[in-house]
Amino acid sequence: MLPAPPTLLIKSSSRTGLVPHPPSCTKGGSPERGSDLHQSLPQSDDGRSSLGASGHLGQASVCATVPPKTPVRLDHKQVFEQWETVRANAMIIAMLEAYPGPALILNDRRQIVAANQAFLTACGHTGEEVVVAQRPGEAMGCVEAIKGHDGCGSAAACAQCGAGHNFQRFEQGHREPIHTECLITREASGQLSSFEFAAGLSRLPGGWTLLALNDISHEKRREVLERCFFHDVLNSAAGLQGIATLLELEGRDSTGLLGPAAQALVEELQHHRTLSAAESGTLQVSLATVDLAALAHEVAGVIQRSPEGSGRRLQIQANGSWLCDRVLLRRVLLNLLKNACEASAAGDIIRMTCEAHKHGALLTVENPGEMNPQARLQVFRRSFTTKGGSGHGIGTWSVKLITERYLNGQVSFSSDDGRVTFRVYLPAGGQS
Repeated sequence: MLPAPPTLLIKSSSRTGLVPHPPSCTKGGSPERGSDLHQSLPQSDDGRSSLGASGHLGQASVCATVPPKTPVRLDHKQVFEQWETVRANAMIIAMLEAYPGPALILNDRRQIVAANQAFLTACGHTGEEVVVAQRPGEAMGCVEAIKGHDGCGSAAACAQCGAGHNFQRFEQGHREPIHTECLITREASGQLSSFEFAAGLSRLPGGWTLLALNDISHEKRREVLERCFFHDVLNSAAGLQGIATLLELEGRDSTGLLGPAAQALVEELQHHRTLSAAESGTLQVSLATVDLAALAHEVAGVIQRSPEGSGRRLQIQANGSWLCDRVLLRRVLLNLLKNACEASAAGDIIRMTCEAHKHGALLTVENPGEMNPQARLQVFRRSFTTKGGSGHGIGTWSVKLITERYLNGQVSFSSDDGRVTFRVYLPAGGQS
């Protein structure tokens, strides 16, 4: 005996009703005029269904886009016959359940014929039969699914859904796997929640489609919060730096410590913002001719005013200029010089050279010391540090990341004869 068709809960201020889903469809994917879903929607003056922007029934909204077309659905009995066929294929089911995140098997009408336990758990369903024959957005509780004439994929907002757009590509003959993102807005207990998923679509033998989902909502929220944090805190720190400069000019900062402290705060925030953008692949490169001698002495001045540079003796040799991103190159030199100071003792001599030649630019930072064999193997690994609990493990990692991914250079090091030397090589013609 086949389970009863799944239902969508549609709410309004005046009534609550359970509407059978999927609705019966005519050729072309539109609901028949007498279908339950069409009749349950409030009608505007011209007889068309109207839905409010929130996904609830209510005031009519005017859509500037034409809802995308969706394929004609199979009836419930046909889909459950497909469900039995898929469930009998041990290889497909093993692959479906092996995926750690939510995953679905769909037919060529975008209807669910199988779901893994991760999907059912994530969506709060008690069994697979509840979602079979639905489309993904309907099974996931997307509020847009009740706005279109044919459920998931037929609302105006569905035209902007990455999954919906790529379903159409599959239906037009595309056969290669597709990676995209989709946004789901769900409602539970009157509360709206927004989820973003990385979605992978793959064709399986037999004409089935595998839809694999990975919830990236937390990652997206973190990116937004991170951008806001760096923007707001950097503005505040820059304001503090301006006040410190003003007090120093007026002779009201008797200690002379406020200005350097404010500058150090700004430097640290800028460093973390740069690293975050570099790791996410959003860092922008801006080329300009850089005076290497001026840059080297500027970086040395910053380090000498910092706690890490206290008592260290810096020797600078620099000449020439280079077409490069000055901000990124400055960050590379700051990190290398800071690491060298932290690995040295008061009174030690640290040497920095920056020289441009016909075939490339070479920058080196050298400090006394030896690197043990274990450290040599991990020196460019993220989170590796030789400083114990006080280290972050991002200094040399960020140098390598920025130099090789964004400056198209190379980073190397050597540890011999009681000296540790890091080298940054920027080849001619590699600046872009």
